Amino acid sequence: MTGATNVGGFIGEHTQGTITNSYWDTQTSGQQNGVGNKVVTGLTGLTTAEARQASSYVGWDFTKDWYQSGDMRPIGRWEAAKAGSDGIAAITNLHQLQLIDANPTGSYRLDADIDAQATSGADAAGIWGTGGFAPLAGAGFTGSFDGRGHLIRGLTINRPASDDVGLFGKIGTGGMVSNVGLDATGAVTGGNRVGAIAGTNGGTILQSFSMTQ
Repeated sequence: MTGATNVGGFIGEHTQGTITNSYWDTQTSGQQNGVGNKVVTGLTGLTTAEARQASSYVGWDFTKDWYQSGDMRPIGRWEAAKAGSDGIAAITNLHQLQLIDANPTGSYRLDADIDAQATSGADAAGIWGTGGFAPLAGAGFTGSFDGRGHLIRGLTINRPASDDVGLFGKIGTGGMVSNVGLDATGAVTGGNRVGAIAGTNGGTILQSFSMTQ
């Protein structure tokens, strides 16, 4: 982040009002000052490593407002797909796909192919770190997920110390995953019980596939 004058990692020029429980990444922004023209309270600079830890965000509610797992940056829970009149939430982007983990009993469908290349962690300023995508429903997915023939491309999970690793960590009793494909451009790495679609399946998987290179 660069500029001629009043350059800050959070705000360029602050003239009035208040800032509360807010944060910026000092490393990826290249800015040690949050505000370009003055020092203000309520604003804290974090290293990239700190920005990937929920404990760094004092005053944030990670049960209602925010979602974070592993070495991810927080995602707002308000980004989650909302259920329609049929009770099914339509997934159209990668953030919505990840946020299934926040409601593993819901009903979902894919309405588009998903480009998951951002889960590689190659972008230090991105949401996903080197651990990649957080497997959905580590405690067990008991909802329904219909891929509708769509493809998830470039999914990367790199959690060699974790068990139950896959797009879904666990599919529990009554859980249903169908009609979804994963392509070969990503990589899934885990400890025990590792698979592309699911690490452990205790439910039903129908008409789904994964490709290898």
